[in-house]
Amino acid sequence: MTRQGAIAEAREILYLALAEPIGLLVGTNDVAAARARFYAARRLAQDPALAVLQVRASPVAGGELVMIKGAGPSGPDVMGV
Repeated sequence: MTRQGAIAEAREILYLALAEPIGLLVGTNDVAAARARFYAARRLAQDPALAVLQVRASPVAGGELVMIKGAGPSGPDVMGV
């Protein structure tokens, strides 16, 4: 997959996470690279709505990222994990 394709796929996943009540889990072989890709996709999208998403390594499972909604421009959205 090209870099542009990977960023486009990451952007789609960001919007899926945004549509969920709390967020979602994403499986990956390289947590650090995937996290960097999601943050790059968020920056390139230039969509303020995506600012509420936090991308973290899963505290319970290796090879997973947790995408959760945190406090955004309009205040607290949901919860802390």
